[in-house]
Amino acid sequence: RSPRHKRNYILSFAFAFDKEEDTYYFAYCYPYTYTYLQKFLSHIEAQNFDFLQREVLCRTVQHRRIDLLTITSPQPLNDKKQTKRVIFITARVHPGESPASFMCHGLLSFLVCDHPYAKILRNNLVFKIVPMLNPDGVFLGNYRCSSMGYDLNRHWLNPDPWAHAPILHTRKLLLELAADPNVPLDFFID
Repeated sequence: RSPRHKRNYILSFAFAFDKEEDTYYFAYCYPYTYTYLQKFLSHIEAQNFDFLQREVLCRTVQHRRIDLLTITSPQPLNDKKQTKRVIFITARVHPGESPASFMCHGLLSFLVCDHPYAKILRNNLVFKIVPMLNPDGVFLGNYRCSSMGYDLNRHWLNPDPWAHAPILHTRKLLLELAADPNVPLDFFID
């Protein structure tokens, strides 16, 4: 606790810049880049799983992909009267929140693996996953905003088709799913 800062906790550290000609970077978390995501998605797509569909939901201002992954077993539920419930997951609307990408990466890795629980989930649910909503901001190293300087999380109610395309298309898909009486949209989390 710091007596100079109203007894609040303060984290401080010292770093010795020993090579003046070097460039130094500090990050609160290990980076998870757009390129790394694309390589990972290409890798799992190349496995040709019958339960995985990858599509481009839209493109960003800087023409980067907004991927939509659908993960579910192609077989219907045993009870023909029931429909698989839909779980919708998005991540990385704020570029600085790289732990969200690691969480999403782990979730995707689990959902496509051979573990019996992963098979149960695929057999009973439909997962719709947008793993990176703000790849332009991630690519540029922004912390909270897009390439245009917008906090995309503040534009869900009235997204601009050009400046907030990832939000617009994700919102449109969510509203379509919610309005369809044949699609039980059960859960959405960002």
